[in-house]
Amino acid sequence: MRMIFKSLRIIVVSTLAAVVSVSVLAGPNVTFHNLDVLPGKQATVVDGARKFMSSKTGQQFKGSMHLNRVAFNGKSPATHTLVVLQNSRKAAAEWSETLADSQDFRDWMATLRASSQPVSSTNMDMVKSWGTIDNADRYWDVNYFSTNDPAGVVAAMDQLMKSDRFQDFPGQVWLNATAFGGDMVHGYTTHMFAVGYQSMAEYESWNDANRSSAEFQVFIKALNDEVSWLNSELVYNVLVFDSQTSLESFGE
Repeated sequence: MRMIFKSLRIIVVSTLAAVVSVSVLAGPNVTFHNLDVLPGKQATVVDGARKFMSSKTGQQFKGSMHLNRVAFNGKSPATHTLVVLQNSRKAAAEWSETLADSQDFRDWMATLRASSQPVSSTNMDMVKSWGTIDNADRYWDVNYFSTNDPAGVVAAMDQLMKSDRFQDFPGQVWLNATAFGGDMVHGYTTHMFAVGYQSMAEYESWNDANRSSAEFQVFIKALNDEVSWLNSELVYNVLVFDSQTSLESFGE
């Protein structure tokens, strides 16, 4: 287990530096570190994240970090996800250099080692967003898929969100493309949709009224021959650290 968390530390630090030299999309990107938190240890993980982000090292972080609790995710053993949003790969590399010599970071990794096990890490590029980008959204309907026609996916979502009905959509939609770590528990993943809502009441009200609409059915039909749906998750933000970069400023 010690070697597993040594590997997690290497993933968090080293791969963020390495991605700068690889030909992927420039601009904002997101890294997902999926964790299996031991029973009764969520408070320890939460306190550890708070302590690190309030430390001298943590206060230098210029991105945004979310600690998410997984409500439902199929066969994946992950119970929590650390989500790290960066405005560029240059910023990610600079942050990784800061972590490399940080005792604050080593202390945080020790806390995670004692309270959880790593499941997987995936890095994605932000492709496009729709709807109302709002930092207040805390519940996320996440859908993983594989496609050979990402342009067709974007066009289908553009058409849906431009419809009269979906112009009133209260939440936000992010399309992310896998850069690294696409071989996930549910299968090889090229993309994901993350759909944010302020509450489960908002989620339920909107989907009850619109999921069976003609507009949404046209969207699903357009993707049927282009997309292999792999898994869906429901997660919610336990902690959000976005003092310098938030969802509303992501990519600026």
